[in-house]
Amino acid sequence: MLANDMADISAEDLQPTLAEGGETAMAALVEKTIADPGAPFASEIAPQLAELKKVKRGAFEALRAQLKKGGCRVIELDNASR
Repeated sequence: MLANDMADISAEDLQPTLAEGGETAMAALVEKTIADPGAPFASEIAPQLAELKKVKRGAFEALRAQLKKGGCRVIELDNASR
């Protein structure tokens, strides 16, 4: 990759995604959920949660507990992340 190409990559682009168990992405989802308990069910988020559940079950369970505290209906979350 050329040096000029590297300048186009932001720090955000290098952060792990929600599906990869990225702490920043998970914290952002928790904050969104506090404001909107339906946030985890958004079409762009639900598939990432399902992937996280498959590849990093421990991270998913920790996030699930935080989302529950934020007002998310976790039974529905479990159904959506199958």
